[in-house]
Amino acid sequence: MGGSDSEVEKSAQKEKEQKKLLALAPIAKPLAAKKLNKRIFKLVRRAAEKKCLKRGVKEVVKSIRRGQKGVCVIAGNISPIDVITHVPILCEEADIPYIYVSSKEDLANAGATKRPTCCILVQTKPAKGELSQEDQEKLKADYDQVVTEVRPDNWRNNAVQGQHVFATVASAISRFEPVTVCASAAQWENARSLLPKR
Repeated sequence: MGGSDSEVEKSAQKEKEQKKLLALAPIAKPLAAKKLNKRIFKLVRRAAEKKCLKRGVKEVVKSIRRGQKGVCVIAGNISPIDVITHVPILCEEADIPYIYVSSKEDLANAGATKRPTCCILVQTKPAKGELSQEDQEKLKADYDQVVTEVRPDNWRNNAVQGQHVFATVASAISRFEPVTVCASAAQWENARSLLPKR
């Protein structure tokens, strides 16, 4: 009977994960895989213990605009999605790597807060005071491990993935109304080849 209990637990866990994936916003890319998710939450927990993170859209945006660096972790199940759509753009402009995780509740739990959290900026130094050498090294090791797995340049390979998505959206809209797409001289032929002839 013990075997069937664990199967029921596994089934319930699998169902819970499926629900999280269904709640994801379409812009939640790049989304952390299971292994990276664990590393991210470990980093967020350690950073929360050492007061090395900013929580919530307002604090994260303010920190990025002030030139503070780190890795931005964004919850992918935010509704309405408009709340966080500007955060990845700010991160890219500031050369800050970012990654989506599937649940705002899990992100809040890792960040040691009870309220669901839209996004967190993990830094390697606390806002006030200093860390011991040992704590600094542990935090930096976890941070480096996550940052190397998070794509630092989300528009790599000349943004081929992004180009295809934009072309698909423009094509869909063009069936109902005129669409104008601008492209640089260097990208004109590429844009022309991705878009419909109309």
